[in-house]
Amino acid sequence: MGEVIVINNVTLDGVMQAPGRPDEDTRDGFEHGGWAAAYSDRATVAKMGATANLVILGSGVLIGSLMAADVIDEYVLMIAPLVLGTGRRLFAGGTQTSLRLVETVATSTGVVMTSYERTRD
Repeated sequence: MGEVIVINNVTLDGVMQAPGRPDEDTRDGFEHGGWAAAYSDRATVAKMGATANLVILGSGVLIGSLMAADVIDEYVLMIAPLVLGTGRRLFAGGTQTSLRLVETVATSTGVVMTSYERTRD
């Protein structure tokens, strides 16, 4: 089996819900959809373009299932300098894993792009 890589936008407080559009995911009354657009720049677009040949796992439900099964090999996170306070979070519900920082790059909009690999025990 190939590597399982999660590529996702998150806020500083870990919210990953509805980064793309205001109407993307309004579950639980979430009203902050489309929050990632303000932080898009050439670096984030290039990072996403470099991963175009991968299957991008952006569904929170799918990611949660893969976390529970302990099959995710790498996390590529675009961390926006934003705190929303509410919304569905990437690491929620008692998820635990050990990660090793592989790469980190700051963009002109303040996004910190990070890559973490899962450490093997």
